[in-house]
Amino acid sequence: MKRLSPSLALTLLLAALPALGQPVDLGPGVSGYTRFLVYPHLQKGFQALREAQQTLAYEEFEQALKLAPDSAVIAGYLVEAYRHFGDHDKARQLLQRQLARHPDDPRLRQALASLGPAAPTRPPAPQVTAGGAGDRAAELAAAPAPAPAPAPAVEAAPPRARAAATPDAASADARQTSRRDRASSAGGRPPSRSAPATTRLAALAPPAMPPANQAPQHGARAAYALADAAYKASATGDFAAAARDARQALQLQPDNADYRRLLAYALLETGAYADVEALAGERSSSDPAMVALADQARRQRAYVEFEAASRSLAAGDVDGAVTQAARGAQLAPATLAQQVQWLGALAAAQRWSALDDAASQVLQRPGMDDADIRLLRAHARQRLGRLDDANADYDRALALSSDPDTRSRNARLIVADAALAAGQTVRAEQLLAALSGPADAAVDARLRQASAGARRTLLPSPTVVPALATPRVVCVGSAHTPYCELWPGDAPADPGAVHADAALRAYAARSYAVAATQARSAVEQSPANRRYQLLLVRALLAADQPQQALERANEFLSHGEPEPELLALRSALHRQLEHPQAAAADARAALADPRLSVSSQIDLLLPSDPAQARAVFAAAQHSPMMGELSDTDAAYLAVRVGDDASAAQAFDRAAQHGQLPDHALLDAGYVAGRLGRSQVAVDYFKRAIDAAEAGRLALTPQRLFETRREVADRTRTWGAILSLGYRGVSPGGQMAGTPTTLGDSLQAGMELYWRPAGYRDGSYYELYGGGFQTPWAKGAAPSGGPTTQAMLGARVKPLSSLNLVLAIERRLKVGRLSSNDWLLRAGYSYTHGTDLRIDADSWFTVQVYAEAGRFLRAHRSYATFEANLGRSIRLNDIDAQLVLFPHLVLAADHDSKLAPGQRSASGAGIGVAARCWFNQDRYQAPRSYLDVSLQYRARLGGDARGKGVFLRATLNF
Repeated sequence: MKRLSPSLALTLLLAALPALGQPVDLGPGVSGYTRFLVYPHLQKGFQALREAQQTLAYEEFEQALKLAPDSAVIAGYLVEAYRHFGDHDKARQLLQRQLARHPDDPRLRQALASLGPAAPTRPPAPQVTAGGAGDRAAELAAAPAPAPAPAPAVEAAPPRARAAATPDAASADARQTSRRDRASSAGGRPPSRSAPATTRLAALAPPAMPPANQAPQHGARAAYALADAAYKASATGDFAAAARDARQALQLQPDNADYRRLLAYALLETGAYADVEALAGERSSSDPAMVALADQARRQRAYVEFEAASRSLAAGDVDGAVTQAARGAQLAPATLAQQVQWLGALAAAQRWSALDDAASQVLQRPGMDDADIRLLRAHARQRLGRLDDANADYDRALALSSDPDTRSRNARLIVADAALAAGQTVRAEQLLAALSGPADAAVDARLRQASAGARRTLLPSPTVVPALATPRVVCVGSAHTPYCELWPGDAPADPGAVHADAALRAYAARSYAVAATQARSAVEQSPANRRYQLLLVRALLAADQPQQALERANEFLSHGEPEPELLALRSALHRQLEHPQAAAADARAALADPRLSVSSQIDLLLPSDPAQARAVFAAAQHSPMMGELSDTDAAYLAVRVGDDASAAQAFDRAAQHGQLPDHALLDAGYVAGRLGRSQVAVDYFKRAIDAAEAGRLALTPQRLFETRREVADRTRTWGAILSLGYRGVSPGGQMAGTPTTLGDSLQAGMELYWRPAGYRDGSYYELYGGGFQTPWAKGAAPSGGPTTQAMLGARVKPLSSLNLVLAIERRLKVGRLSSNDWLLRAGYSYTHGTDLRIDADSWFTVQVYAEAGRFLRAHRSYATFEANLGRSIRLNDIDAQLVLFPHLVLAADHDSKLAPGQRSASGAGIGVAARCWFNQDRYQAPRSYLDVSLQYRARLGGDARGKGVFLRATLNF
């Protein structure tokens, strides 16, 4: 098979090197903005290739490839540069790397296979050694006079460059080029290089010899020789030598227009732009070529300012950029890119009045009614509060950029941002509708912002008008050709966001004072942000500062359109502060606003119409709005309306997906507990304990203890109670209903119980059995074995929120003084502070117990009552789980079988009890205790048994 030549292979790879003014397809995956950044480097790389500047060519193509690393086309350009300068190894390595990225690209494989040996390099151009001015003139004058010859074969000037022979033509051509280049780049094309910034040498005629019929003077021949040397030096790119020789030629013949043009051209190429303008102003005002060269010098001076302004903006020196861009715009008033850069610098400096004035001046010039100029002036006028004038400019800009290209898309996005910032959501939606397409994140984000204020949400989320984003001017340049585009600006950073985030974190950690402080800072930084206002009022309310919360709510609602979420929250504040009329007025106003969230509507309805609140929640459950909520948020909303079943399902879904936050574990456990799902509740509580110990959940030591108490209570399925009492029995104990003796006695009893269904939701039932006897009695009262009594029974606690216990019990005869009978019992208790606490050394404690019963066979009724009021003291120095309870006592009992004067007894006195807690583990609080109580009661009425010393001991395991 015949091997392809390297040139042919690379031609296949690159699909031919494009002419620099033609559009280039850089392959898929290269965005319009990336092409915009890449093309200047490609242009400079192509120019460096043509001028044999190896280092520059490499640098430009390599930078282009860094900007678009997946473009095989750009990689092909760099391969061609390597091959052109003989670096075949570099070319081969690059092709191999590209094949690793694009293994299925046949052009890459063919190009790699066809790489041949490096082409021979070109010899360097000969250098001309400069001597002194006199020596140089003498040397050239002594040389044989060259015959008149055509211009050297250098690159011919393009037609447009040659046509720009007059100031008017040059200006018109520049405007035409600028507009064409901008339109080309907006659609993915680089600025055209078919109109180079410098006048090419072919536009200048070579120096002419004096006519043959005239005897040339020595000065004329010397001037001609110098001019000819300058022309040849220019042809080889040695413009410094060309300028030197041309200047000497002009000094010898000051009136020679050709020598003046030659010097001006050489000076132009060396960057001596001011000298070119000065030279043109001396005696060449009527020479069209010199006028064109002077105009070119001014445009190149403008380009120097253009690049300086770009560097200043990149370095953050906005003021310096304004000054430099203004000079560039003044030097090149007909170059659109220079004007856009200047106006963009004024926008970056936030000089809105200056931007308005400058843009108005530019728009008055012919050919400058451009979309970017209009957009920048519109933005300035919107900043200055002149919205109608701004909208007129926005509409004109949209009309000027109606073509479906990148510039048109950018213009629509900029105008949509302006409409959103002005609260014109309908206008924004109309502008964005023409841009909506698949996977357009920028458009989708703005559409969500536009629709946010028009749709109802489930959770309070006040609409926040976005801040006005300043459009961003992006400028690049190549071959002294400036180019600028206007892109949508980034949304300005929210100065209050950091404080708001800190407030939310503090609120979640229940540090409400800190949350209020941070929310106050957020409002100070972003005073118009309704969400921050709502956060501050909520934090003040949670921090138990309702009056301050009300004052801030009044302040926020006094400005602008009333926010329904703030009205709803102020209604709750008025209700808490007992201002019923104001609360009702705010509630009506909030409920009448269609923007009010479902959550706030429910909160407003719950106090007065809970059924309607539940109906609103039920309707929301079947609407698409529920998709806005996480499972956790949906669970909390269900809890608020009392729908524990829906809440439990949502909590469980969140837990199954690993999305239930640690702070919701306790709430999920309580919901499951209320539904009687004790094991599920216990699992949530244990996870909360684990999270607290790991530092993920902030629980106070007491809250952690209470969580462990929940686990202990809900996991209890059986227990045992042992009691011993002197002249009294434990309230609610197994010896209730024991026949009351007239003398002193000692009572002992035991009970075992079992909960077949567990704790459920706190409404449980138990089966129990046990016995009791009177081991000792004073005097001739019965005691010992004959008093032994057995029992079996069942009891139920029917209400989870009320400590009411109903029991049916079978008394079984064991001793001869015992009996067989049925007993019906009902007991009620109220307790406060009877459990162990670890957050205080002492606390207020109350315990009340009342019981009544009826023996069916004996036709005997009894009742007993006891209330203890005192203070529990934890004895930390002895044992942190030992509690002393000094208290006041009030007691009474009644027995229908006793003699009429002895049936009732009551007494009051003082007492002291000691309780020692034990039997605990990591997840469970102490489940057992030993309680010893000693009381002395004075008789209040009835039988004398109501007074005296009472001693009892109870072991609850």
